[in-house]
Amino acid sequence: DAAFWNCDNLHSIIIPSSVKTIGKNAFQSCDGLQMIEIPASVTAIGKDAFSSNKGLVIRAYENSYG
Repeated sequence: DAAFWNCDNLHSIIIPSSVKTIGKNAFQSCDGLQMIEIPASVTAIGKDAFSSNKGLVIRAYENSYG
């Protein structure tokens, strides 16, 4: 939870396929975050994981949780 909260220097991230869940508030208020890629291995995303991220592009596989 809140792993990268308020991390303004993070601009893009590719989540590795070993990740199964993204915790609540994980990337909340990361104002510099522009793109995140979520693998098909992710089966749960916590509440407000990406809240307050204006203009964020989320890439995910078709029919995946992301």
